[in-house]
Amino acid sequence: MTIAGVSRPDECFLPPARHQQAVFRYRRKDKTALGVLLMIALIILAFLVIAYLDAPALWQKKEWRELAVMGIVWSLGLALSLGLAFHLPVPSPAKMLARFFGPVTSWLTTLIG
Repeated sequence: MTIAGVSRPDECFLPPARHQQAVFRYRRKDKTALGVLLMIALIILAFLVIAYLDAPALWQKKEWRELAVMGIVWSLGLALSLGLAFHLPVPSPAKMLARFFGPVTSWLTTLIG
């Protein structure tokens, strides 16, 4: 049993650099083919359930813009989730938002004040 992603209890008290190595070592063990396939199947199932519950109502009401936005956001979320399931280096969405809103924030700050 693991606690906070650590396979041994004594690894919780390691210095930060060694703790990160221990957690990374634990995560590398989880790359079995069955584990990855199971994770992918669960991700796809979850996204299909979400699409099944949300999309028909938008289609019937003919809310095409909302349906398009939902499809785009849904596709981005699916791509990020599958990237994480494949243990790919996925860029952080928070960093992308900070890069976008950083100049906007500084422009508004100079405009206001």
